[in-house]
Amino acid sequence: MKTISDRLVWSLLAVTSLLGVGIILVSTGRGPGVGGDATVYLSTAQNLLKGTGLGMTEADGAFHFLSYYPPLFPISLTALGLVGMNLVTAARWLNALLYGLLVGLSGIVLGRASRSALTGLLAALALAVSPIAIPPFSWAMSEPLANFLGFLGLACLLWSLERKNGWGFLFVSSVLCGLSIITRYASLPFLAGGALGLLALSGASGKRRVLQAGAYLVVGLVPVGIWEIWDYLHSNSLASRSTAGGALNLVSKLGAFWADLRQALIGWLTPASWLDSILKNGLLQSLLALVLLGGVIIWTVWALRKQAGQNTTGLRRVLVLAGLFFGAYLAFILLTYLFVFPTIDVNQRILLPLHIALIWIVAALAGLTIQNPGFSRRAGVGIGLAAVLLCGWFGVRSALVVQQNYRDGLGYNSVAWQTSPTIAQIDKLPPGTALISNEPTAIIYLTGKTAFTLVEPRAATAETAFTRYGDGDLGNDRPQQVFKENGAALVMFNSALTDFQALYGDRAAERLQILVGGLKVGYTGQDGSIYYYPKPGQ
Repeated sequence: MKTISDRLVWSLLAVTSLLGVGIILVSTGRGPGVGGDATVYLSTAQNLLKGTGLGMTEADGAFHFLSYYPPLFPISLTALGLVGMNLVTAARWLNALLYGLLVGLSGIVLGRASRSALTGLLAALALAVSPIAIPPFSWAMSEPLANFLGFLGLACLLWSLERKNGWGFLFVSSVLCGLSIITRYASLPFLAGGALGLLALSGASGKRRVLQAGAYLVVGLVPVGIWEIWDYLHSNSLASRSTAGGALNLVSKLGAFWADLRQALIGWLTPASWLDSILKNGLLQSLLALVLLGGVIIWTVWALRKQAGQNTTGLRRVLVLAGLFFGAYLAFILLTYLFVFPTIDVNQRILLPLHIALIWIVAALAGLTIQNPGFSRRAGVGIGLAAVLLCGWFGVRSALVVQQNYRDGLGYNSVAWQTSPTIAQIDKLPPGTALISNEPTAIIYLTGKTAFTLVEPRAATAETAFTRYGDGDLGNDRPQQVFKENGAALVMFNSALTDFQALYGDRAAERLQILVGGLKVGYTGQDGSIYYYPKPGQ
């Protein structure tokens, strides 16, 4: 850091952080991606801004406090709204800035640990152009804030270990990890990984290490406890999901989990299209995923055994802490997948923290390998060249992703949704018309009108007898009752077929046909239809 070349590289790190900001701004040129969850966050922030409260007004007019989702992301949007920013614009800029900061943070952590500004720069560049990280940061979701807080918390823990009296950094680390949890519940492994890191890396005695880890957990859980108490007092519920009954299909769920996980792992290095073509074979996918994981594990064991010098202490700390977090997060996702209802999707968005952690791990391994006395200078040049090629490969893939996002838009801000004929027709309905839809959040975001949710596609079990909408169990289906008795409009977008396939499989089209059969058609367009329950004699 003292030489001119090092100062130049650190300057390039700042440029790389700005590059990350710019990439997200271009990717969200038509607005950040908005879907169901994002609509909840934005609506909650808007209601909080208006003084209504931390929650949403439902189609029946009742106000429901936020319970299913943690609160920090909508609260952050509200804070930006207080200074006059449009909430959608605020989400876009917040995520872009967080991405730039996370890129810079990764570079600083790896640069300091390796005492090589170039190592930090390459790690930061790999993240800045990552085709896995860019999409989640392009949506108005909680992942950007949660991941930034969590990794900043881990960084503070590393910095506390560098100091004899690092209690300040340790306290901040614990608080940041706790804040990450009340941004996204799946961030719990950040706190757990930090506690495990203290047990493994602290220079204190065994008993003192346990006390440190225990205090770290307690402090980190304080924000969670405060939120859960508030949540329970206002909604009489805790957490966001319920436990699934038993594990009767444990083996099949493990198989499904691995199938999704292996595709995600391979997708870190290959385009998604390859998984449907040259890498379609499941056995080949499993082999490649195991080679990837096994290679990193073997490399890690070798690096930790071969390196014990003072100059590598920082890198070994990064490697151990990131590795412990990687394991904790993977175990958490697996347990959640097996035992929590509804079952989570194992995709690139969910596994984003693992991807970022792996960048830290590989960068630390590369630094340790280069500093190994038994390795020649040529080996170091080879590793550097491999890193540059990886960044280039990531960059090519990301350019295509960003180009598509900029051209087509994301979620409800996409061209397709913004020009939806069915949405335009909803705006023409008489004021006060009650709405029911398979896409209620799209209606809320694009028209400002609330809509009941079509219950059946989200049910845990399929209907055994098919009936048209309005002729089912009205006592246990409030929207269906409103449809039949109050003249509500049933807005069915074309996505309904996909919704029903999750429940009925090959019979989805049949179920959908019977559901709307005999109903009065009020409108039919290229992306949806509007139905009414026929009055007697019609």
